[in-house]
Amino acid sequence: MTLGRRHTHMSGIRALFTAVTIFLAACSNGAGTTPTFPSTTLAPHLELTASCGAVVFDDPTRPEPPSTPLDADAQAALDQVLAVVRGEAAFFDEYDWLISERTDTTLVLFGTPRFEPPVDTPPYAVATFVREGDVWQPEGWGQCRIELDAPGFGNATWILDPDVEPHPDTTVLEILINEQDCASGEPPTGRDIVPVVATTMDTITITVLVEPVAGDAACPSNPWHRVTVELGEPLGERTLLDGHTLPPLERPWPPSPSSLDSFGRDG
Repeated sequence: MTLGRRHTHMSGIRALFTAVTIFLAACSNGAGTTPTFPSTTLAPHLELTASCGAVVFDDPTRPEPPSTPLDADAQAALDQVLAVVRGEAAFFDEYDWLISERTDTTLVLFGTPRFEPPVDTPPYAVATFVREGDVWQPEGWGQCRIELDAPGFGNATWILDPDVEPHPDTTVLEILINEQDCASGEPPTGRDIVPVVATTMDTITITVLVEPVAGDAACPSNPWHRVTVELGEPLGERTLLDGHTLPPLERPWPPSPSSLDSFGRDG
């Protein structure tokens, strides 16, 4: 695993709305299980990336948690957190911690849940540290979900357009997307948007990739933005899923109140 997420500009992607059909491997995200992303690359110029907070997985087709247990050095880092912020003990006790990344100056720990988390709670956790002298000082920690994006792209949540009910015979969906990266509260007008469509007999999973803002951007809430997605085949009676996170979130029509209130972060 490597540390950090990259958001570099990618040129040469001309289509504003591109639907790429891939087959979605079976996946789950319960405690003690390993989720699986689609094993097919999106397109010749795009490559899948799976990340959870500060952790980027080397193999996005099977983003397995790290296997290196805590040693005395990493355990001392966790103890340092509890010494500084004692009230966080309950949070850290909810996870089994593993070493994801360690250099001379940085340490990244990945937490897997000890118990089945609630469906509306990110299942994993990440804690980062920086070395100051001989001591690991906590830099940050929090919950995360395993998310799908691609080099040069962030992702967006989506819901079905509340004003356009999809018909089983439709091959086109009208959706509202909400960009997850900082964009100074502006819609992604003029930037590349790539809806990735993955189909099975029972589901259609759509993952929306968005070219990020060039340069710095503030981080207020981003607005909903309308997008038309070509399915390439009739919708039928299949369940629609938002694949920006794993496990995917079900997207019914009309959109659920929780998805509206959370800008698509909940189902």
